[in-house]
Amino acid sequence: MVAILREYGTERMIVNSAADWGRSDPLKTWRTGMTMLEHGFTEDDVDRVLWRNPVAFYGQSGNLVLDPVPGFVAGEAPAPATFEGSSVLRGVRA
Repeated sequence: MVAILREYGTERMIVNSAADWGRSDPLKTWRTGMTMLEHGFTEDDVDRVLWRNPVAFYGQSGNLVLDPVPGFVAGEAPAPATFEGSSVLRGVRA
């Protein structure tokens, strides 16, 4: 990925890490960011590729909500979120 970013730049580039049914590495994006820093990219470059570009791309749908989660305090376990009376946590009732 670092070689691709060097060749094509960071504009309109995103890094995705599948965490679905197949073999995946959910920390791949973090590792990519660390590798970018090790190879001379700036923290701003990493932020662009791993945060700002994806937000700009997925935000085009109008369905990306980045509002803070009510009741969530950084560093603490979040309160179970609900949607129409159902918890997003399996087996937990609101």
